Amino acid sequence: MVKFLVVLLLLPLFCLVSTSSPAGSRWPVFTKKRQRHSDGRMLRQVGTAAKMIDRRRMLAAHNRWRAMLGIAALKWSAPLEKKARAWAGTLKAENGCRMKHSGPGENLFWASPLKVTTRRGGRVLRVENRVQDISEDEAVAGWGNERQWYSYDDNGCRAPAGKSCGHYTQMVWRDSIEVGCAMDICPDSSQIWVCNYAPAGNVVGRRPY
Repeated sequence: MVKFLVVLLLLPLFCLVSTSSPAGSRWPVFTKKRQRHSDGRMLRQVGTAAKMIDRRRMLAAHNRWRAMLGIAALKWSAPLEKKARAWAGTLKAENGCRMKHSGPGENLFWASPLKVTTRRGGRVLRVENRVQDISEDEAVAGWGNERQWYSYDDNGCRAPAGKSCGHYTQMVWRDSIEVGCAMDICPDSSQIWVCNYAPAGNVVGRRPY
């Protein structure tokens, strides 16, 4: 039984004075190697219920990126978590789990379902979707790794086609002091992660720190 290639997508947020996404922006693509079905570390049968994230781990993952720059740590916000959970639920229930921003100060992360094929004697018996076991650290690293393309000197983003810097700059935005995050599992076993930040960052013409 072999896992298919997995695709993770990040939807960039660029908050303007009012918020919008850059024209022509695309989503980064990540793949995981094929692994045996018996490797339970990559599989989690969660059904379609929301998974509770580890708040401390999510917050610590954010603050490691901020600490690299000597920026004050974020604090966890229950109201922002509630907002994130509500929006994740809305995307699941009303938007077919397609990514769409609710407003400024928001990072989104989407992971596809993991397709697992069961074979016997070379014959395919069953193909099923499973929920990927994505950790808080992995979701945040997906945003933070955009750091490699951000240039502080001219406050520009030198990301290759299909990439962006907006997730990273929001995470390390100096004036953002609170964060709250949530995630939900979609009917097809894909998953949506939402983080909201306050005050919102990515204001045009300003450096993040």
